[in-house]
Amino acid sequence: MKLCRQPFTASIKFQGGSDGKEPTRGKRKNVQHQNSLEMEYNNQLSENDKRFADEFSNYVNGKMASPRKVGKALADDHRYLVNEKAKLMFCFMEQLAENWHKGRYDQRNEWACRLAAEAIDHLSENDLYYLPEEYYENHKQ
Repeated sequence: MKLCRQPFTASIKFQGGSDGKEPTRGKRKNVQHQNSLEMEYNNQLSENDKRFADEFSNYVNGKMASPRKVGKALADDHRYLVNEKAKLMFCFMEQLAENWHKGRYDQRNEWACRLAAEAIDHLSENDLYYLPEEYYENHKQ
């Protein structure tokens, strides 16, 4: 079975078979700053989504006592809600992985981007997670 991310709904579902797609892997050492990146994504967000993203950033920036305990609390919820949270987590990891492959990171977020890229690419290579075509297209420099 393979987890599938639908390009437009970001839903994850079980799907059998292999699509034969291999992710493009390339570890970039150059660091690039893209100030327009934040603006690009914020223009696509609904007001509710933007408010959540801002609140979450504020929360992890000094209000969170224990990431491990919060992670456990997030997983200790109704199964449907856990699945919805996982969708968000995997979409976040896809974006971090794309940032890694494009060299859009610095020392402050290198660890998060590299681990996300390794995890997402591994899941995809082993037919456990489907990445949309945009993921591969976005790696082309």
